[in-house]
Amino acid sequence: MIHQIKILKGIAPLLVGVREKRTAYVTNRELKAFDLFVCLKAMTTAGHIKNYPSQLEAIKTFSKCSKATFYTRIKLLEKMEMVTVIKKTIHLTSWEKIAELYELDAVEFHTINYDTENKKQNAEYILKAIEIAENQQLQIKEAQRKLNKTPEIESVFNIHCMAQNKTADFTLKNLHAIQRETYSLGAADYDVLHSVNADVNRSAKSIKRGYNFHSIRNVAYLKRQLEKRGLAIVTHRVAPVCRYADHVKADKSERGESLSIGVIAALIMPNITGISNPSEKKKGSKPSVYTTFYSKKNNARIWRLPDSIELNNQIFTE
Repeated sequence: MIHQIKILKGIAPLLVGVREKRTAYVTNRELKAFDLFVCLKAMTTAGHIKNYPSQLEAIKTFSKCSKATFYTRIKLLEKMEMVTVIKKTIHLTSWEKIAELYELDAVEFHTINYDTENKKQNAEYILKAIEIAENQQLQIKEAQRKLNKTPEIESVFNIHCMAQNKTADFTLKNLHAIQRETYSLGAADYDVLHSVNADVNRSAKSIKRGYNFHSIRNVAYLKRQLEKRGLAIVTHRVAPVCRYADHVKADKSERGESLSIGVIAALIMPNITGISNPSEKKKGSKPSVYTTFYSKKNNARIWRLPDSIELNNQIFTE
């Protein structure tokens, strides 16, 4: 059965990185406890659950946890000041108070379609998916701010579309596609085109830092679990290889019969002088918005793209 549960916006990034060592394992107990809290919140509108031992079976079914796990998480929720247990009544802290405890500016919610019969779906991993969604939104907002400050990026983007005889809306997704192409081919005003990171996906190292993981393997496990639970589609992307020098040789040998995109763009915009490319950067230097690596196998620099994580929007109603 599908139930709608509310999760406070902004709290997921604060919880996913709280990890501590328990015996031989490092685990996130607070996130697991918050899983129970959002389920209890969804089960009542009164702000409390009376005579909870008599309702324990329903609570276990809804929250998908055992009796022992329920009592362990309730004790932790008391320490987190999210619930107060008086005799047989569980008093749930208000969302306003939770926002105050975590220093959130506003009380706003994600509304989630929660399937109580789907054992693969639980609030813990929904919270992790929410953290990814909120991070992607922050990156989109920051990229859009930079685009607004650098309107010439759109002009260069339109030139490349014109050179390829295609029409494309100026979106971050399409800009990133042009960035990948020009990384391989070189381009007039390469630095302008690549001055904004148009990719909203984080590297494994960045996710590792955000979640306070011990190893990169934890990131791989997280991605597998998000896919397994139907929360996201993870796609491994091929790293673009810088083949600019090869294209220049072809242009010279064919004497203009096959011009690179960078050359065409330079002809269309005579005010842009020269064709830049990533291989021209000094040894040891890094691009401003992403990192490239030298590949012995390809004998060239490559742009190692992070995996694409596309969230299942059917889970989110808002």
